[in-house]
Amino acid sequence: MSRMVYAVVLFMIQMPTGAIRNSSADISDECLHCICMVESDCKDPKCVMDLGSLSCGPYQIKDPYWIDCGKPGPSWKECASNKTCAEYCMRQYRIRYQNRIGRCSINCEFQARLHNGGPNGCTTRKNSTDVYWAKVKKCLETGLPWR
Repeated sequence: MSRMVYAVVLFMIQMPTGAIRNSSADISDECLHCICMVESDCKDPKCVMDLGSLSCGPYQIKDPYWIDCGKPGPSWKECASNKTCAEYCMRQYRIRYQNRIGRCSINCEFQARLHNGGPNGCTTRKNSTDVYWAKVKKCLETGLPWR
């Protein structure tokens, strides 16, 4: 336990000032909450097999996603299981792929489709993110879990 606390503190110290919030990386708390609810009911489940690879933490982050966001934290699984680190990763991932906006506007829809569908989550070829976005949108509109 103390090792995990040390790792999180070390991560927070090493994080650049202002890195979490800037205009291109800003994701509303409501958006993050709804993505978290859709992914895991905002719990920290053990890693689960999803489409042939492991997804971990409340946001169900995969290793390639973590690599693309810059490998924050002590390790992929530890970052994915730590909400602060996972949300930082999501913001960095958004910055990296913000030029792939496709059919989405820069808002929660973009973040949700990017998170679920990867770098091409907002392109017309990625209709598989429609169902995911509908769940996140329902949560945003009602304030209730997506079910």
